[in-house]
Amino acid sequence: MKEVKPLLTNLVLKINFYLYSIINLKYRAMHAQIITYQLNDISQAEYLKKMVEPDAPIIAEVKGLISKVWLADIEKNTFGGFYLWENKAAMEDFMNSDMVKAVVSRPFVKNVSSVDYEVNQSASLITRGIR
Repeated sequence: MKEVKPLLTNLVLKINFYLYSIINLKYRAMHAQIITYQLNDISQAEYLKKMVEPDAPIIAEVKGLISKVWLADIEKNTFGGFYLWENKAAMEDFMNSDMVKAVVSRPFVKNVSSVDYEVNQSASLITRGIR
């Protein structure tokens, strides 16, 4: 009987975790997005001054954005960000915003691409990808 109790406790914990995850997913289907672009005829210092520094505080206030991690591969001339969104609707609103339209129309930004994914929240909770 002593061996059964830990197994039952473990089973109850797993069931509770999965029920919590299902409820959480219903109300908060998070989305991840990777946006990349290349720079055209602009130095790294100019890019930081003309794009990163002015845009970062604005992006920080975007409704539904949980976080943005800025990405840079100077050797491959590839830059961008990893975005974590509260839901797909927030991401879509951002992608249709005047800010994104302005960024992609900048003469020094080229080859913009965006890929998005639904977040596996149950697994991400385990690996501390989300809280």
